[in-house]
Amino acid sequence: MTLTVEEATAGAVVVGADGSEPSLRAVRWAAQEAAMRAAGLTVCCVAVAGTDEQPMLWDGQQLVLIPADDVLRRAIRVATDTTAEVAVAGDVLRGDPAYQLLVRAREAELLVVGARGLGAFVGLLVGSVSEHVAGRADCPVVVVRGEASPDLPVLVGVDGSAANQAAVGFAFAAAARRGVELVALSAAEPEWVRPAVGSPGLPVVDVDGVEHAARARLDDALRQWTDRYPDLPVRRVAVPGGAARALIEASSRAGLAVVGSRGHGTLSGVFLGSVSRHLMRHADCPVAIVRG
Repeated sequence: MTLTVEEATAGAVVVGADGSEPSLRAVRWAAQEAAMRAAGLTVCCVAVAGTDEQPMLWDGQQLVLIPADDVLRRAIRVATDTTAEVAVAGDVLRGDPAYQLLVRAREAELLVVGARGLGAFVGLLVGSVSEHVAGRADCPVVVVRGEASPDLPVLVGVDGSAANQAAVGFAFAAAARRGVELVALSAAEPEWVRPAVGSPGLPVVDVDGVEHAARARLDDALRQWTDRYPDLPVRRVAVPGGAARALIEASSRAGLAVVGSRGHGTLSGVFLGSVSRHLMRHADCPVAIVRG
């Protein structure tokens, strides 16, 4: 079933496609997510060359320009082959990819992009487009990378900030839709404890104190959501050290990793900062960036 873009974009899952295999993986993931949400799917293809009558995309494998309409038709076919439960619309856009995606995200429920592309979204993972979109979109953004396994737990980074609550709520809803466990991870930088005056020895790391603080943060941050989702299994993980490394390591056992777009403490600077960049570059599963 197909709809016009005007009919399908509002409240839909929007996915960017450029014809590369990573972008087609993003289309498949977006189609499955739209089905779980009972939402429509809008496939957007941003042309980088050609004319209004014949917009073109760069095929990085064949090193040639290809018709954007062909790329869009293939992406829509992939979406409909993935699931017949979703109404799919498509649109060929022209201009800056980040800007065009942000425009479509204004009325969208979710924006999905591939981790790395060969055409209009080439360099998405390590360039400015992903960071620009993830930090500024009016809806949550998912960067599809690694293995998308819907049967694995949903992982969420918890920093205790008010802004981070949007990410926590997103993760609870995602885990509930999938019927999987939620893993809530909070990381705290270790604190050094000096020995008593006159006692020999060097300062040591207060591991117990760090983990206790992280667990208290988890309890406070999760309370309203566990009340709202009483039947959802939740596993709390409190670890000393940096959040980026802990989340990346845990992503190998997750089907989706979720972080907030900004926060404080060990998740500080997620908005165009180190944690989100590291997770988008190195996670072993799709990554959702949720603005607070």
